[in-house]
Amino acid sequence: LGAAFPTHWYEPGTVITVDNAPSSFGTISYRIEAGEQRVELQLEGDYRFPPQSVRWNVPFAIKSALVNDRKALHREHTILLLPQTRKVVLSRE
Repeated sequence: LGAAFPTHWYEPGTVITVDNAPSSFGTISYRIEAGEQRVELQLEGDYRFPPQSVRWNVPFAIKSALVNDRKALHREHTILLLPQTRKVVLSRE
């Protein structure tokens, strides 16, 4: 998710919405809202074949991450999300 997104899509005030996009796993919908210090992802999948994980790549260094309101592990620019993930909040470095 997001590997091909241009950097300006993460500028503060930007909102990206995708509804019912087809994938090999089923349909996926998401909303990304970028703020000054954080970026929030709302995610919903109607999976026929749930993926083991979804990789979200971002063009900024991640300071901290919450997944479904719980602290989550991440790498500098990447976080792996399980199929049951519904909400992610990333704080920027």
